[in-house]
Parts: sequence; C-alpha cells; structure tokens
Amino acid sequence: MNSLRFRRAISLSILAWRFLASTPMLASPQIWVAVRSEVAFDRERRAVAVRHVWEFDEFYSSTVTGLRAGESADPRRPQNWAAPADVLKALARREFFTSVRLGDRRPAFKPPQDVQIEIDPRNIVRLRFTLPFEAPVVLSRPLQLDVRDPDHGVAFGLEIANPVTMTGNHAGCSVEIVEPETFVASYGKQPPTSATIMCR
Repeated sequence: MNSLRFRRAISLSILAWRFLASTPMLASPQIWVAVRSEVAFDRERRAVAVRHVWEFDEFYSSTVTGLRAGESADPRRPQNWAAPADVLKALARREFFTSVRLGDRRPAFKPPQDVQIEIDPRNIVRLRFTLPFEAPVVLSRPLQLDVRDPDHGVAFGLEIANPVTMTGNHAGCSVEIVEPETFVASYGKQPPTSATIMCR
C-alpha cells in the first residue's frame, strides 16, 4: 500500500473510531457537527428520504485529514472519498443519529445511499449520505426530524441558514425549527437539533 492510500485508510478509520467512542462515559462532546438536512418527497407528496450533509469541527477535521485550516493539501489526493464499510457500521450502531416521529409511529430507514466523505478548500471534513424510508411516509400529521447523540459524545446543531429544506412535491408543506429549552454547562445553550415538517 502506498503512503497516500495508507494515510487515507488511517484517516477514515479514525472517523469510524471516534463515532464508536461516543459513549455515556464522555462528560462533554468530543465531536462538533453542523447539520444541514433535506426531506425528499415523491409525486404523491409522501416523504421518501432524508438527505444529510454534516460538517465537522476544525479540530476533528484536522485529526482526520492531518491538515490544519489553511494548510495546502496534496494535489494528488482525491477530494471526494467513498466512505468505507467500517464508517457505515459505526453510524449504524448509533442509528445514524437520526430519528423521525409521526405521532406514535417511528418510520424506519433503509440502509444509507450515496455516502461520500469530502474535504473542502478549508480542509473541513463533510459527510453526505441519504437515508431512504422503508416505505413512503404520508404526512397525515406533523413529522418530527431529530438529529442528536443521546450520549452527548457528538454535539449536533442545525445550520443557521436553511438548515432543513424540502425537495420534490411538497406543496402545502412547511418546516419549523424546534428550539431546545435545555442548557449544557460545557457549551451553553444547546443548538437546535429538531425540525417539524407539516403538510396541509
């Protein structure tokens, strides 16, 4: 294995290991993630998937890439990596940190699709993936989308601008960001991690 492939393998293994290391024993978040999500609808105005883009904090990104902010990357290194099986397994053990609720129902997801790990020009790591629903979801009542780590090892927060959007036939549907009421001593007020999608 050449040095480039070895470095890539080590970096992605770190990504998986840090997710697996998020346990209740951690007193404060070890990873900070800014979340942007998209709810996809089909022609019958049913929710069929949730697409995520997660942007990791600068320190964690430098751990994964070996590069500090502003440091020049090796131009030979691919800027778009396919996530390996161990990363997916790590996320699956945490149910992809994503839950949805429709009244008393909790619609289930299929295995993820379109998984990509990217490094932007600032050397920040982004993870993109799609979670298709096992069956299309009719929004007969508000659908709550929640992205969080109940063990607090990973601190998720929705992006400030347009954190949750919709695609497809979502006529008459709207998104409301749910502001949390809790405070966390280590980093102040918890950022929003939930959104409610309502269709008339």
